[in-house]
Amino acid sequence: DDPMEPTVMFLSSGWGNALSSSRARERLANRTRVCSYDRLGHGWSDAAPSVMTIGGTADELGVLQDRAKLTAPFVLVASSIGGLTAEMFARKYPERVAGIVFVDPANSLLLPRLVERSWTITVLACTAGALSRFGVVRMMNPFGFASDSEGARRSAAVTYGAKPWAATCAMARGLPTTQREFEQAPLLSPALPVVVLSASSTEQLMPLFAERFIDPNEIN
Repeated sequence: DDPMEPTVMFLSSGWGNALSSSRARERLANRTRVCSYDRLGHGWSDAAPSVMTIGGTADELGVLQDRAKLTAPFVLVASSIGGLTAEMFARKYPERVAGIVFVDPANSLLLPRLVERSWTITVLACTAGALSRFGVVRMMNPFGFASDSEGARRSAAVTYGAKPWAATCAMARGLPTTQREFEQAPLLSPALPVVVLSASSTEQLMPLFAERFIDPNEIN
């Protein structure tokens, strides 16, 4: 057996990128192969199209794994919106997934509530995307980044750039289609090992939208 298997694949949050979870990735890399990547609109990837869906993102992950010639099955470590991608990928390609570690994840149970408010979410996300092009979001600093170190300033520059906010806008536009994709996808296999790590608060799940659109009683 290859001592560097299974491959652990990190799926970052909506405003994360391939450099997220660096400490966890570095420690795991001493034991097995670790991969992370930038979805469209994030990090160093190309800009997102005008509309994105979770089904499309899961398919893109499959293409990436094929082109990188990574041997399945994989352990997926997913946070925030990455949880939706991991869930869809495991439902569509169960033979490729050995297990999932969810870290404060979004999941398909949230979709009906979000789709009900998809128009408002789209307006907010797309407005933020437009404002980010002029540095307004960075000035508002909704994630509370410090400015006393080069690393903090670099994180703010990447997170508050136009690309991730445009990707959020595109994903918001695709919410109704994403819901249909989940309705049509097979259920998760009951034999799939799943570990869920969650904070005691919903505030960091979707920082700009949690209080407005998510009832904590629905996900606790």
